[in-house]
Amino acid sequence: MKRLFGVVISISMAFALVACGNKATQETVEVETSNINDSDSQYEEVTSVYNITLNPDGIGEVAYKEGMDAQFTDDDYFQTCEIGVDEPATYTFSARTNEEGWSFVKWTKDGEDYAAEPTVIHDIEDSADFKAVFEYFDGNVVYDYGTSDIYSKEDMDSAIDVIMDEFNTWEGYELHSIRYASDDFNSDANLSWLNELDGEHNFTECIEFLSDYRTPLEGNEVVSANCIYKDYTWCLAREDGGQWVLVSYGYE
Repeated sequence: MKRLFGVVISISMAFALVACGNKATQETVEVETSNINDSDSQYEEVTSVYNITLNPDGIGEVAYKEGMDAQFTDDDYFQTCEIGVDEPATYTFSARTNEEGWSFVKWTKDGEDYAAEPTVIHDIEDSADFKAVFEYFDGNVVYDYGTSDIYSKEDMDSAIDVIMDEFNTWEGYELHSIRYASDDFNSDANLSWLNELDGEHNFTECIEFLSDYRTPLEGNEVVSANCIYKDYTWCLAREDGGQWVLVSYGYE
């Protein structure tokens, strides 16, 4: 004789599926149903609505915590992390590396640039693949003089010397590369702008360089620790072939 058994539902207090590195915990909604046959039972695992993956690109580690004011410890970091939630939520992601020569560069989301700082707050409203990009520096600064119809290598080197006089005052920073922007920067508009900023000279020539550098390993009150800042601009000008003056530097 066939008998019908009732449905037993076991629901976790908070639905989340989380797996990190070699450590994994799982809290899921499971539905156990007993059907017509006494010995038959079926389990249905309900999947997350939004699935997030965190992975390093290069040598580094990633971490996450729910909320906006998360504080991270060594035990929070893994080689890979997965987050599953069934409704929109706010999480904090973090990336770091302890390997010599490696530094954090940026976060990407689904292959597109997402954030330049290692710790970022993200509102989960869809599934996505995040990567923390790390870069290695072998200690050799790259100098790229590009192509110029205006300035010689000697002109550029004298400008770079002025830049280095300033950069070398930045305690703990490490220059990775510096490159000539282009002849296009030497325009009437930029000369007017630099003369206005300076207010003391009548500049007739100007030049721009871009640099990549690493922030201090311990960070400071201005920048995050061990991060690579790219395309930092240095704008210099001079009067009729005279000495270069560093007029402006930073990000626009």
